[in-house]
Amino acid sequence: MSFNRDRVYQGSVEAATLRNTLNLWTWIDNEPVRSMIEQLNLQSAGVPADHTIQRDASGGANDGHISFGFDPATPVTTEPLPSGPSSISTNYSFDAAAGTGTATSVQQGGSFLTLHHPLQLSSDEGRGVELFDRLSAGPNRDRIADELLNHSHITGSLARDIRPLALAIAQRCITVTGGPTITATQDITSTPAFASTAPLAFFNSRNGITSFNQLYDDTRQRAWSLTRRKADIQKIALDRTADPYTAPLPPPDVDGLIQEFGASTSGISGGSGGTDTSNARLRQEVFRRPTTGFTPDSTVMGGIYVDRELQSNTDFLALYRYFLEPLGVSVDKWSMGVRGRSRTYTFADLFGGYNSTIATELKGSLGIDLSTSMADACDAMIPMVDSLFTTLPDSTRPGAVPKYTDIQRIFNKSCIECHGGLGYPPYHNYGTFLDLSEDEDPPTGDRRMTRSYDNAIAVTSPPSGTDVF
Repeated sequence: MSFNRDRVYQGSVEAATLRNTLNLWTWIDNEPVRSMIEQLNLQSAGVPADHTIQRDASGGANDGHISFGFDPATPVTTEPLPSGPSSISTNYSFDAAAGTGTATSVQQGGSFLTLHHPLQLSSDEGRGVELFDRLSAGPNRDRIADELLNHSHITGSLARDIRPLALAIAQRCITVTGGPTITATQDITSTPAFASTAPLAFFNSRNGITSFNQLYDDTRQRAWSLTRRKADIQKIALDRTADPYTAPLPPPDVDGLIQEFGASTSGISGGSGGTDTSNARLRQEVFRRPTTGFTPDSTVMGGIYVDRELQSNTDFLALYRYFLEPLGVSVDKWSMGVRGRSRTYTFADLFGGYNSTIATELKGSLGIDLSTSMADACDAMIPMVDSLFTTLPDSTRPGAVPKYTDIQRIFNKSCIECHGGLGYPPYHNYGTFLDLSEDEDPPTGDRRMTRSYDNAIAVTSPPSGTDVF
């Protein structure tokens, strides 16, 4: 499972999945897939013996069989029962709530192999972690900085320059003060001081809060929730009968790993077999990895899952959220991930580099010497921020609503750009009558959003007199 940080445990349904997927005979009737898998290096050269993955090429009865370094000498056709040096007991039911049912035992630890990157042969971090780190250390940081650099209009289709504000946060010209606990009152301060704190009422209103402390606490709690979200998503990968991304399609149209490959496993001790999808089986697959060497989660799961997210990022992320999201910057899409990870605003131990990249690009675009000290940069930034604050619209007036183009921009950024149009579940399962994608080739006289607006207006009634565009 991906959230085991590239570990494949002996006896797991993932081991069965890999054996089946990497066996070329599985694809005897699918030449394009077979030819691709045939070219893969199953494991990086030079890994320790117990981390090897090999394909039998003897031409005999076991031809094509996949063997792992932890296997016995006899080819494994059915994964053994999970075993480990330790065990836990949990009644978490993958429902985002503290467990109230019968607790079951989970074997933790035991034999495993790591899917290694060739440059990380001795590291506990595998291929997926290495790929994530490389993307985060370069392209994703550049993407975010470029978006800030080119963000020319704030919500309401008003031309405003948000670069000084973003740079002031990155350079710690704007900071968070207050106690270290989640219940402490958090305040915002600036160096030099804001000309007026009155504009904070605008940001409170746009964020739907009465104080910055509320958003600060929400940011930290979202980060805490990531491990629980990971476990819930991993459960759906194992058993997709309740997966909202495939609803309303019932099994067997969409199978999870257990339904598809569980027959090649022994399941769990006392279970009903390899295809058992009881909570006891799901817990065994999801919580197999011990938390040794990591910070256990702080969720309703009760400290049984690995948590790699750093709470030291909360100050910066809360400030970016508070000041930039009301102005149309999609801070919730900065983190790389799917199925809601970005909504947790989590970056593990990588976010320091994001601030550095943002500061470098925005300084250059604003004509500030990169060698300028932080104090001098703040002296230049805060007056620019004050100037921006004086031009903010009145978001508290009765009847103030976003324009259609504001909503469409958010929809494009949050859905269409990631999902390649609207042919992605669950949307396509319900038909395509409400096409809200931009028109790439609008008729003469129309704009890119005319079609989507017309489709939306057919099922809605905007307030009279509203400038919808």
